[in-house]
Amino acid sequence: MTDLRITRGADFGIDFEIAKNDLVTDEGLESAVAISLFCDARATAGDELPEGETDRRGWWADEFIEHGTLGSKLWLLDRKPPTEPNLRLAEQFAIDALDWMVTELVVSKVEAQVSFADGVRSILVRLTRPSGADVRVRYRYGINWAERAESDGVS
Repeated sequence: MTDLRITRGADFGIDFEIAKNDLVTDEGLESAVAISLFCDARATAGDELPEGETDRRGWWADEFIEHGTLGSKLWLLDRKPPTEPNLRLAEQFAIDALDWMVTELVVSKVEAQVSFADGVRSILVRLTRPSGADVRVRYRYGINWAERAESDGVS
């Protein structure tokens, strides 16, 4: 699966990587993980919105996606403290956002581990390809889960 390579921009936003006046492609699933985690999935009626918010967010074209929705519900944790239950909830939100890869047979297994240290929340995503090869992508988030991050050992 080849995709446009999405990287961290100078302002910690998302940017497309360019080399020799051409867009760089990505074979390691990093772009698919970034889009899945950093786009906001629509909150359901049962989800608790962050204080002061009424927008349930989401993508207008979700109704046209055959399996699930685009994005994650990590945004619901923007103002939550990094307690153990919230970190476990973040892991589940990440797994839910990436589960389309299992449904579409891009990978055979999705795992996520969320931790908090030195004021930074981190997610380590581990994907297992159908061939058995592991792909690991690490993202570090500031207090509002804004991407700041790196990837390690992506194959």
